[in-house]
Amino acid sequence: MSAKKQKKPVVMIHGAFAGPWVFDGFAEKFRAAGYDVHAPCLRHHDKASASLGTSLGQTGLGDYADDLELFLDGVQDDPILVGHSMGGLLVQMLAARRPVWAAVLLAPSAPWGVPPTTLFEIASAQAMLLNVGFWNSVLKPD
Repeated sequence: MSAKKQKKPVVMIHGAFAGPWVFDGFAEKFRAAGYDVHAPCLRHHDKASASLGTSLGQTGLGDYADDLELFLDGVQDDPILVGHSMGGLLVQMLAARRPVWAAVLLAPSAPWGVPPTTLFEIASAQAMLLNVGFWNSVLKPD
């Protein structure tokens, strides 16, 4: 009789305006199917640090990717990475840095250099650019 094949670990990475809780439903189903599931919290995205405006505003994608790489060092095998929105962009960055079993992108953010494609995206970008100093502060969804 052959040994049961070990399933790859799954790491779910949330987006900018969320936390690991957004994957609770998915994680439950994956765990029920026998997967070892991880959903790390990105720096400054836990509820306790919600008021760290300046710190969050000065944290970049590279910082998140570095943090996640350290997290992945503790995962036993090449993982299946699942990322939503900004998490999808981080999954792409991580897959470029290290071996992964698979990358699943759920409505990923576009990488730098990809221009807006809809009128809504153009208006959103213009509104953000008119907010001088946005690059060093927290953008609150309103």
